[in-house]
Amino acid sequence: MYYIQQLVWPPDRLSEQNLRLWVASPYLGLIWLITLPTAFATLIGSLMFSYNTKLDDIPPTSHNVAFRIVSRGINNDVLMETIRRCQNEMSRNPMFPYLIEIVTDAEVFKAPLDPDVVHLKVPVSYHTPNHTKFKARALNYACEHSVLPGDTWVVHLDEETQPTSSGIKGIAAFVANCEHTADLKRIGQGTITYHRAWAQHPFLTLADMRRTGDDFGTFYLQHKLGFTLFGLHGAFIVCRQDAEAALGFDLGPAGSITEDAWWVLIAMKNGYRTRWIDGYLEEQSTQSIMDFLKQRRRWFYGLAKVVLQCPVSLWYRLFVGYSTFSWLIIPLVLPIQLAYMVALWVFQIPVPLSIRLLTNFVVAVSSLVYMSGLICNMREHGTKWWQVPLWTIAMLIALPFCLLLEVVSIVMAIFAGCTENGKGFHVVQKSANADKDEDEEESSSQESADEGNVDLESGQAGHVVVLGEDDDVRGVPPVPA
Repeated sequence: MYYIQQLVWPPDRLSEQNLRLWVASPYLGLIWLITLPTAFATLIGSLMFSYNTKLDDIPPTSHNVAFRIVSRGINNDVLMETIRRCQNEMSRNPMFPYLIEIVTDAEVFKAPLDPDVVHLKVPVSYHTPNHTKFKARALNYACEHSVLPGDTWVVHLDEETQPTSSGIKGIAAFVANCEHTADLKRIGQGTITYHRAWAQHPFLTLADMRRTGDDFGTFYLQHKLGFTLFGLHGAFIVCRQDAEAALGFDLGPAGSITEDAWWVLIAMKNGYRTRWIDGYLEEQSTQSIMDFLKQRRRWFYGLAKVVLQCPVSLWYRLFVGYSTFSWLIIPLVLPIQLAYMVALWVFQIPVPLSIRLLTNFVVAVSSLVYMSGLICNMREHGTKWWQVPLWTIAMLIALPFCLLLEVVSIVMAIFAGCTENGKGFHVVQKSANADKDEDEEESSSQESADEGNVDLESGQAGHVVVLGEDDDVRGVPPVPA
């Protein structure tokens, strides 16, 4: 980047007049540097991260674990695929006694009558004292009505989030360590990959490489420190049932948009801490550019709500607020910044070396996030060796367009944001089985039934399997699909 810039800006020494120009216009010339703290945190986390090569040596644990899948319940194929994946992976990796708990709003989902599946249906009439909505409403219902024993460790999954062998082993290690040290208020989280529909949606899969790369950088750093500084994923959260129920998810309308980030700050306030979990879980990238933009729009709007309204001290909101603010400020000044750079070239005004180096550092770290995510997803996807350089080149070519999509989503959030009554709370399209490109609706963080998205029959909550408070969660061989 430095040598390319040598062709754009003259290498002359900076004159006193030009120096005054830079000092007089820091808003234009230095605005990119607002992301420096986040860039340094990303680099530190990335340098600290190392893949656990001893996952295969982890012994099984006797502690109960439940996969809690929250869904609207109208996308049977996707939900059933996740249930079967859980069963099949646990059959191959019996690391703990397990149960699969499905939490849905809709009557249309028919849970399988398998002994390892429990179905909780949230009644249409269910309301929380704080009028919580969407996914948080369903999670709060599960906290209040789940039949899981309090000492069960809950693994949160969206309906398209599927476990892998490494993820199951990492969860087992996390649970065993927390129980051994009596550290029962830990919230665990690990890496999520997005390679499942690579063949059907190659560009959008590349655009999501940033999410995996962020796991290796800022997310890894914060979970090693034990404090949430940059937010939390809505999936691959691991927490004990009694610890989660003590907090609940009655977050109110403002906290329902990005319930994960809001909830974890409440947890930090109450003495909970986070911890990294080794291994991976799989999700699926969005299937259209508009879905991608609207998904990011909701994230930004929800994080802004967290920063401004979450009822915790400023200390807990400071880092989330700073990263969100830096996410906001760049698209606002991007046109001015580009015009300013063009003016520097037209009038042959040299850029200070320190500014060039720091700006290049920020861009290089941003590229690192995408590239490290790409490497992980290629490995998990089983990319052939000769395809690796091709996808690497494709990622470098697509990188500016991926960043442009992120910018557009922020502009959308500013001028056409979501509202707490559900407006703009977009339903992202997903498909069951990446080999069939069927458009289905995603459950992750969706509107609940009483928001009018689905025409439901009235009914009461029910369980496919009902366990008593003293019953154990048993690991049962899966029923063949």
